[in-house]
Parts: sequence; C-alpha cells; structure tokens
Amino acid sequence: MTATPSRIIRNTLDQVKKALILGALIGLAPAHLAAQVLTCNPSIDVTILGGTVFLLNEPVRISADIGAGLVETGDPDTNFLDIDKITFLMDCSGTDTFPDCTDGGNTIVYANNISTDCQDSMDNPVVFDATVDMINESIEFTPMSGLPVRNDSNETCNLQFDVVVEEIADDNPEATVVNILGWLDAEARCGDDTGNVAGTALQISFDISTRNANFRVTKDFSDDNPLGVNVALDCNTGLILDQEKVIFDQPGDFVNFVVTKFRAGELSCHVTEDPVPVGYSESYAAGSEGGVAVTVEDDAEGCHFLEVTEGQFTCDITNELDPLTVTVNKRWIGDFVEQGFSREASAFAECFNVRDGAGLETINERLYFSGDSSDTIMNVFPDYDGTTYCVVEEADVDSAVISDASDCANVPVTAESSRECTIYNTLFFEGIPTLSQYGLAVLALLMLGIGMLSFRRFA
Repeated sequence: MTATPSRIIRNTLDQVKKALILGALIGLAPAHLAAQVLTCNPSIDVTILGGTVFLLNEPVRISADIGAGLVETGDPDTNFLDIDKITFLMDCSGTDTFPDCTDGGNTIVYANNISTDCQDSMDNPVVFDATVDMINESIEFTPMSGLPVRNDSNETCNLQFDVVVEEIADDNPEATVVNILGWLDAEARCGDDTGNVAGTALQISFDISTRNANFRVTKDFSDDNPLGVNVALDCNTGLILDQEKVIFDQPGDFVNFVVTKFRAGELSCHVTEDPVPVGYSESYAAGSEGGVAVTVEDDAEGCHFLEVTEGQFTCDITNELDPLTVTVNKRWIGDFVEQGFSREASAFAECFNVRDGAGLETINERLYFSGDSSDTIMNVFPDYDGTTYCVVEEADVDSAVISDASDCANVPVTAESSRECTIYNTLFFEGIPTLSQYGLAVLALLMLGIGMLSFRRFA
C-alpha cells in the first residue's frame, strides 16, 4: 500500500518531535547530575595552642582547621564546601551540643588577634568580621566581602583568635571552660546544592589554674661554707618561671619556687641539689606548711612532692663536711736487714687549719711503720678556703740512716688533692768491710812493717 503525502508529512513531524524531546532530555541530564551531591563530609579540628591549662587574664589561642572533607557532586567543578558563617560559643556546659549553649557562669571575653589563611569563593583572602555577643558569650565570624569561605574537596583552611578568661564561676571548682565551634546546616553547602546537610561542630575545653604551689628551699653547710650552690625544681607539668636558683648558707636565706598552670592533683615535683659540692654529703628534709599533696617525702636523692593540689611546701638541704684521710708511705732503700738494722720507724704528724665546727684547730698524731708500709691520718676536716695542710717528720732516726721527709713537709688537704706523701730512708753505709784470711795476713804484715819502720826511726 502506497503512503499518501499527508501521512508521510505526519510521520516526519512525529520523528522530529521525538528527536527534539530526546535531545532535550539528553541536554538536561548532565545539569541535573552536576547539582546532585553524592558525598559531603565537612570537618573541623580545633586546638588550644600553648597547652590546656592557663592563668586568669592570660590569652588563650584558639586554632580551628576548617575542612571540606570529601565532596563529590558528580561535577569536578563543584566539589567544594562553602561556609557563610562560623560561630564560637565561649562558655558552655560539658553536655551542650551546637548550637545550644548553657551559660557556664565564667567570664570570658574575645581578645581579637585574629589571623586566617582562608579564601572566599572568588579565591580572594578572607577578612573576617567578628561580631561578639557578650550576653550569650559567642563570636560570629563572617567574611566582610559577603562571599562564603570556600574549601575544595579534602582541603582545609585555618582560623585563629584569642579569648581571655577573666573570672571563674564559684560553682566551677575544677576551673574548666567548655567551648563549641562550628556552623549550622543552613550556613554551609557542598557544591551548588543548597538543600544538602553541611553543618558540623566540635566541643573543646581548657582549664584555668587558680592555684599555686610554692616550694621554699633552705641551705645549711655543717662548716658554714659561704659557697653558693645550685638547687633545681623539676616537675611533670605546670609553669615554673625559674627552674634553677642559687642559694647560700646565710641566716634567713631561702629560695622559693612557684608553680602555676597545673591541674590539681596532677602536679609532681622534685627538689635536688645539683651539683653536690665536692667534699660534702647531702641530705634532704621535705615538709609542708599548709601545702596539700598525696605524698611529701625525702630520700638521698632529694625532696619529693607527689600529686600536689596547692599550697606551701619546704625542702631543707644539709651539706655535711666529709672527713678526709692523709696517707703517709714509708720506703726503705738499702740492705737494712743484712746490715742488722730494724725497719721499724715512727713519725710525728701535725695538721693545721683543721675544721672544728665553725672554728679551726691543729691536730697531732703519731704514725708507725714496719718495712715498706703506710699509715694514715684520719678524720681531717678541711677548711673551705683550702688552707688545711699536714706536716710529717720522722722520729728517732739512726745516725747511719738518711731520712728524706721533704715530700711530707707540706701536704695539702682538700677534696681535690691527692693527700699522700712518702718518707724515704736510705742506709748511709753498708757496714765494716770484711777480709779473708789472706787479707788479714797481708794487713798484719803491713801493720808490722809500719811498726818496725817507726820504731827504728824514732829509736
């Protein structure tokens, strides 16, 4: 059957109409897919710079890393996160969730000092306008350009600012301040889709230290040495302005270490003398004058204060002068035994400027030797100015013996010196020479000959 011209025209129009409809659907499909958000994971990471314990009226630096997380929209050109406003709630309770905030009763103020590396949707650096609501203790950060903060997928930017805690609420004994930083769903979006959920928030906290721990250290030398010694305070946490100090043995003299910025019960400190002066033995006595700690103790290593809450503590350090020993050696040079000499000897020792409490004295001792041997002068307490010395002289020396005690004429007695000397005894002669029988006969003939010559001459 042959188609009429009118039917051909009608079929052609139908095909054109279908093609136009299909083309329109094909053209619309990419635009629809590009607007559909497949993945939107906004993130935020907030850090308290400089620690987690601060003092009243000390700036607390808040650092927030604002992240887009993974954003997938189906169109690479729209894989980004836009944020219109960021809110910081300064004083909340530990159970609050953004944007709810129960007033914690603390007095906190915005201290400015804002900095950021964020960019807006036109790739321009963001300048934030910070609007402070003192009644609700909140800060709203909005770009002054009116354009949103933009981060591409998996990228972040940083916002930093300072707050100051001026007062802690009476019902906040732990002095903990809780903050929340974030933004609402309506204030952010992934890609061009205004209907997606892109809000997030994070709760953070820090402590305010309203307590001090004081450690008063005293020094006592048993010989009243005026030397200054170094004492140190070592703690596991907290702020110590001067960790090392020099102290002297003087009436009423002490040093005081002050520790702040710590949580009650988390502070443990140790007081030590370092280095210990040469020639002294140290001892420690730890105490408390109203200080609160789980443990206050001392040992040979120092004063120890464990799990401190607050208050005044003491550490008394004593340096006891160590007695020194002077060693005198005896050496015999020559054949003393074969010549019938005894190698028994004695010597007189006298030590000057020996410490006796706060004064000086002279001590005397008798030393005894048998053969090559040594004897000691015990318990010589040296003076701190280094003037203590000993003199040793041998007694009852045989005329046939040369005694050399020059090494012992002035023996310095200090903790750094050797404190040792030697007396040498040398045999002056080896005895009368002995002759054999032939020698004696020759000697007799010589003497007889000399006698006869003398007799004839004088006769």
